[in-house]
Amino acid sequence: MQEVPLLLFDEQYLLALMKDTQAFHAKEFAIIFIKKGKADFLVNGQLHHYTSNSILFISPRNIYEMKSISASVEIFIAVLLPDSKNFFNYNFNRFNVYQALKAGANNSVPIPKDDFNSVWGVLQHIHHTIHQKTKTTYQKEIIKYSFSAVAYTIVSFLEAQFKSNTPTLTVNSRKEFISVRFLELAAQHYLKERELKFYAEKLFISIKYLSICVKEITGNTPTFFLQQLLVEEACKRLMIYENSIANIAFDLGFADQFIFSKFFKKTLQQTPSQFRKRAGQVHTI
Repeated sequence: MQEVPLLLFDEQYLLALMKDTQAFHAKEFAIIFIKKGKADFLVNGQLHHYTSNSILFISPRNIYEMKSISASVEIFIAVLLPDSKNFFNYNFNRFNVYQALKAGANNSVPIPKDDFNSVWGVLQHIHHTIHQKTKTTYQKEIIKYSFSAVAYTIVSFLEAQFKSNTPTLTVNSRKEFISVRFLELAAQHYLKERELKFYAEKLFISIKYLSICVKEITGNTPTFFLQQLLVEEACKRLMIYENSIANIAFDLGFADQFIFSKFFKKTLQQTPSQFRKRAGQVHTI
C-alpha cells in the first residue's frame, strides 16, 4: 500500500517503538488518537497529560518523550505523508485548519465520547484495510474516503469548539477572505518569498492592510506564519543527515549558516545542531 500517503499504527507499534528509548519525533505531521487509558509526554521538555477520547497533534518540530502510559491504553497513530493533501483532496481551507488547531492550544483536544467512538470505528476499518494480507479491488479508495471522513469530523468539531470559545468574535468576510488567501499563498511561496510586499501585491492591497487583516482574524501577524512554515521545513531537512546545516541554510534562502542558526534558535530555543543531535537519538514515526 505504498501508493497511499497514510500510515496507521496501533498502540503495539508505539510500545514496541518505546522499548529501547522513550523519545520519538515525526518526520511528517501526525495525529495520535487515544481511546482508552492515559499517557504522559514531555513535549520539548514540557510535561503534558493526555486522557481517553482525545487527539494529540504531532508536529515535526517537536520531540516527544513518553513518561508514563497506562497498561490498558488503546491508541491509533496516523502519519500523513507529503502527498496526503492532494490524495485526500480536502475541501477545507487553511484558515479552517488554523481555527481547528487553535482550539487545542496544548496540541491535545478532548472529543465527546460518542463522536470519538464514531471516529474510532472508522480508524479500525482503515487499519484493517491497510494491513490485510490480500489486496482488494477498492482498497485505495476505501482508505481515501474513510480517512477523509475522519479529517472532516475532526475539523468540523474543532471549528465548532473554537467558535463556542470565542462568542464575541465578529468576522469581517473580506478580512477573512484576505487572511485565507494569504495562508494559501504563503504555503505555496514561503520558500522563495519572505517579504510581505509580494503577498500584498498578489492580493492587490497594502502591506499595512494585509497585516491588519491577518492579525485581526487569526491573532498572529503574517510574518509569524511565514516563520512557522519555514521552521517546519527546516526541521524536516535537518532530519536528513546527509544535508549539511550550511547547505540547508543556503537552500532555505539564508545568507549564511550563522543567520539561519540565529533564526532557528529564536524560534525553537535551540540551535540546528542541538535539534539534529537530539533528533538523531530518538525514534522516527
